[in-house]
Amino acid sequence: YESIAIAYMLLGKSMLHSLIIDDKQAHGWINRNLPELYSFVRYSLRFLVNSCCNDRSMARKTIQNVLRNIELSIRWGHKPFNLNENDIEMIRKLMIEVDEC
Repeated sequence: YESIAIAYMLLGKSMLHSLIIDDKQAHGWINRNLPELYSFVRYSLRFLVNSCCNDRSMARKTIQNVLRNIELSIRWGHKPFNLNENDIEMIRKLMIEVDEC
């Protein structure tokens, strides 16, 4: 992944904020082989929620709309971010987290 190489370079310059990777196997690979990067690894949805609740760089309403649209997309049979019907409960929990932050 090019993003891993870029993240490693940014880490060396103390400029790395997040490394967004939705592939579970890649998360494990980074943890085993580049553990210094692992604390920066985020799934896309976690990055969005953190951008709203922690960094305050994205509006709550924007993130709520994105999460709702992802849920709808899954219900229509699509697999955004490699998510499926089994992930809808997790998306709803993230919606609550955004509502409460």
